[in-house]
Parts: sequence; structure tokens; C-alpha cells
Amino acid sequence: MKTAMRNKMRLKKVFGIAAMCLGLNATINAQCSAGFIYTLGSSGVVNFTNTSTVTMGTPTYSWYFGNGTTSNAVSPTDTFQYNGTYNVTLFLNTGSCVDSISQSVTVTNGLTCNIVPSFSYSAGSNGQINFTNTSTNLPTGALYYWGFGDGYSSNLVSPSHEYSLNGSYVAQLSIYNANLTCHSAINQTVTVSNAAICNLSVNYTYTLGSNGQVNFTNSSTGTDSSLNPNWNFGDGTSSTIQSPSHVYTYNGTYYVNLHLGDSLTTCYGSHQDTITITNAPTAPVCNAYFIDSVQANGTVNFTNLSSGTTTNTTYYWTFGNGDTSTLANPSATYTANGVYITYLQINDLTTGCSSTSFDSVFITNLVPSCVPSVSFYMINQDSIAPGTWGIIPNYSSQVTGAMWYWGDGTSTPGLYPSHPYATAGEYNICVRVWSSCGDSAYVCQNDSLFRSTSMIQVNVINTTAGIKTNTQETAQVSIYPNPSNGLFTLQLNNVSAAASKAQISITNVLGDVIYTSQEQITNNVLAKNIDMQNTPNGAYFMKVTIGDKTFTNKTIINK
Repeated sequence: MKTAMRNKMRLKKVFGIAAMCLGLNATINAQCSAGFIYTLGSSGVVNFTNTSTVTMGTPTYSWYFGNGTTSNAVSPTDTFQYNGTYNVTLFLNTGSCVDSISQSVTVTNGLTCNIVPSFSYSAGSNGQINFTNTSTNLPTGALYYWGFGDGYSSNLVSPSHEYSLNGSYVAQLSIYNANLTCHSAINQTVTVSNAAICNLSVNYTYTLGSNGQVNFTNSSTGTDSSLNPNWNFGDGTSSTIQSPSHVYTYNGTYYVNLHLGDSLTTCYGSHQDTITITNAPTAPVCNAYFIDSVQANGTVNFTNLSSGTTTNTTYYWTFGNGDTSTLANPSATYTANGVYITYLQINDLTTGCSSTSFDSVFITNLVPSCVPSVSFYMINQDSIAPGTWGIIPNYSSQVTGAMWYWGDGTSTPGLYPSHPYATAGEYNICVRVWSSCGDSAYVCQNDSLFRSTSMIQVNVINTTAGIKTNTQETAQVSIYPNPSNGLFTLQLNNVSAAASKAQISITNVLGDVIYTSQEQITNNVLAKNIDMQNTPNGAYFMKVTIGDKTFTNKTIINK
């Protein structure tokens, strides 16, 4: 018998019992304790023996085997189809006591994951390609995912697909078993020669008028009557007129992009040019900045050092503890140790200039309680690696351990784990935390993890070192107002003198790029007005690249 009792993780909450955190063993008065052992059978069968103890109440059991299957039996048996190491978790709940335990179970006498994907194809007429799936060693209930290399996909065994344009495309076939524990993929280049040909050549000319006005002339060729122009003027505004005129509010260098889509052949192209405006007003410049001083008993005094302000400047603070202020130099009181993100937004009614700054505040001088708390939110990390998401946890200082549940039947212990998802979708991600004296907390949220690729990586990020972007030597990137009705300003301050351009890209939660522009940085500052009022409500992710530095911010549109 194998009694893999290592890697044991306990989460405990005893109701009606005052747990005293005085260095004593908190399990002395425990009403329940989860535990199990297991033995390996043949052909991937694993027999689990429940060794939990309960001194009060009627227990219920929830098993998660890490292979996509679950059970509510007292001592279940489960079959692991493929060899590998699985994280098995048992939850015990008596109504007045909750406990759990996780162990790693290694299966070596099941099947080896050896799917051999392959396919052939033949050309039809008008760009049609017929794919034939010739894969071998297929598992029972195999799942198929085809990517045709032109943005389209299929879940059929042997699909057909019509390509709109001639060219070479990389087609991919991915095969999974039913619970996604076995996977393999293959790529192959498909050449299409009997579809439409794209002869589109995108171009435009322009003339400079007075007071920031520019007249554009669309000179593109190779288009048809259903041409759809999309102008991006580089200042956050756009147009769908064939040859528009546009007035720039402020002096500066703007990158104007004309994108054309030909709806009859799905042929598309774009042209970008640089336009410098010198006969409009100069944009106002202001810079939000502050420092903090931590006092006794959780009190923090904030000193406002913002520049470019007037007597008509207003201030809005959020302190990360639920409190706000409109004073120029406020104080805040924190009731628990931890790291808190404080924001300052300034708005000048005279110049119209706005700026936002944020900093992390460390509270360490309070006496901790035994009750932990936890929350988290998701951020897009495509700037680090495509298909990557980050989880920013907010652990209270009492937290000593955590168990993350990924919503796909798997779980991982630890405060800062990582987890790969085999396919995109909506997952109910949960985390349970516990303190050294036995109390625990639990929170869940639904998150949509969508990407064009079939694999997604989620990383829980350690931010205990602080964010500390609020320094005079580091570029500050802010969005205001946030949330907005779709009309907002991107503000860059304290940009390195060596940087002259900023590349801006905004994506939705699906990873689709819905806005892009390249902007000139003047005197280490950029104020960029962006209009997304025609964009649906929701969360969007802005990536700003300055030289070799990349900044990612989240903005909310709520009209």
C-alpha cells in the first residue's frame, strides 16, 4: 500500500469556537480533519481510502481527481486513462467545520499519451480545400480543433474550408482526449492558387490648412465599389469618409493610418504617414505626483507634489482601502497590514489638463488578527507572451497558504502558482486561503480566457515587492477618466529623454486589436485623447511601448 501523505495542505474553519493565535496548536479543538490514502490498481485504477475524522456534525465529501472527474463518495475509485501526475483534492464539510487536503497521485500503468496527428488535403474550385484526417492512436471520444491559418477554425473530423485569397496558409490540427489530459498537434502549409487575387494598393495624400486643419485625399487603387475606408488620425479620432478633412486640437506629430477592406474579396491593406502640426495651440502639461509617510496605528500622510497645477486644479484620491478624498494633501487610516495601491487624479478646470499617478503603500505596524481575507483580478499579459493572463491577488497579512481551483477540474497549492489551460473558454476560478491559527476565506469569479491559440497560460503574480511606478525617474502612464464613456485621455509623463515615440495598442478581452497608433513624445510628455465611444461597454487593455519598455493598463467603458 502506498500512503502518499506528503504535500498535505490543510484549510480549516471552525464556527462557534474562538481560535486563539497564541502559538498553540490550533487543531486541538478541531471538529473535523480531512485525510486519505490511496493504492494503485491495474490499468490506471486508483483506490482511495477516506481517513478523515469528524467529532461533530454529518460530513459530506467532494473529490476532485485532477483529470476532469469528481466524486461525492466516501471512499471512491477512479480510473486515470493516461499516465502522469495528478493533483487530487478532498473537501470535507460538516456544516460547522470545513477542511481539505491535496496529494499528488502518480499513475504509471495506464495508457501512454501517443496520439499521432496527421492529415492530407486536396484542392477544389474557387479556393476550396478538402482536409482528410489520417491521424492514428486516437483516444475514445477524441476532440478535434482545426485552425486554417486565415482566422477560421473547425471542430469537425475532416472539414472543408474555402479560402478567399490565393496564398500559402499554415493549417493546424490539434487532437485532445475527452478530459483534455492528452494532446498532440501538427502543422502543414496549404497553398491556394485558384481563389481571388488581391491587387489593392493603399495610399493617400494630404494638404495642410490653417489652425490645425488637414485635408486628406484617398488615392488608393485596385478597389471596387464596396470599398470600406477606415481612417485613424493618430489623435484618438477616426473617420469612414473616403477623403475627409480633420482638425487637430494641439500641435504635435501624428501618425495617420488609412485601412481599406474590400468586401467582395476580403482583400485589405493599409498605409501610414507622419503629419506634423505647428499652427494649432500647444497642449497643456501637468503631472500628478505624491509621496507618503506612514505614521503609527496605520495612519498615512500624503504630500501632493504635482506640477503644472493652478488654483482651479481639483484632486481625487483613492487609498486602496475603500476610502477617498478630494483634499490636496490628505491622510488615510488603514486597519490591517498589507500593500495598498493609492491613486491620485488631478484635473485643471483652467487648462483642461489631467494626470493620474499611483503608488504602493506598505502597512506593517498593526497587530494582525487571525481572520484572513482574499480577492483577485485578472490582467492581460500579451506584452509578455501571447495567450498569457495574470492574476493579481490581494492577500491579507494573515494568509500563510492558498489553494487555487482553476475551474477545469484541477487545482494547485501555493500563493503564486501557474496553470495552463488546454482550451479557451469561461472558467470559474476560485482560491481558498488560510491563516496559521486555522481560519480560512474563499472567493470565486468567472473569467473568460479567449485567444486565437488553443493554449492559455495563467500566472498568479507576486506583487508584495510593490508597484512603485510613482517615481520621478520612471515613465508614468495613466488613463483618465477611468471608467469612461469611451472618450478618455492617455497621459505619459517623465518619459526618458532618449524616447521620441510611443506605440499604443488597445485590445478587447478576446485579444482582438481594436485601436492602434504611434505618437510623438515631446519634452518627455504625451497627452493623447482617444475616442472609443462607438465601442461596446466592457473591459479593454491598453499596451504602451516606449523604446524597450512596455506598460499595460486596464480601462473600463461604461456608457
